[in-house]
Amino acid sequence: MLYIKEHPAAIGGHSLKRLKKLLALDNVRLLHSRHNSFDIIKNSACVVTINSKVGFEAIMQGKPVVVLGKTFYRGRGVTVDAENISDIKDAINKALDMSIDNKKRNHFLNNAYKWSYSGELYENSHENVNNFYNSLKDFLLKSGVVKKEAVVLEEALK
Repeated sequence: MLYIKEHPAAIGGHSLKRLKKLLALDNVRLLHSRHNSFDIIKNSACVVTINSKVGFEAIMQGKPVVVLGKTFYRGRGVTVDAENISDIKDAINKALDMSIDNKKRNHFLNNAYKWSYSGELYENSHENVNNFYNSLKDFLLKSGVVKKEAVVLEEALK
């Protein structure tokens, strides 16, 4: 079975005609976008993604992941990376046949945690917006994209 869940930022952005063609196939189901990804991943044999956090969540759960797009976990030795859509069948078969290297996966996850900043992209509570803002500000300061003086001035203008 192939279960498809639209990315929250792309809801309604796909052609209804294409979706109907997919849903006409016996082995394809479209899941509601609010369906909990954790449960979907837990019950899956493999996850195919373009560049979503669902791929990262699948890595965390020890599931094989096929990556089609550019994402921070591509090329890190914990996914099967497809170069183009014509490679998808072979990539899925490779992912289904592979055994997860937990040492490599844990090493990647520990590094990803070190690279991370606080904030949830699709949750807009006051607390999360402040966390996200502070994380982004810290990243921009550390990377040298903005100078501390600019942040001080910006905060003084609030």
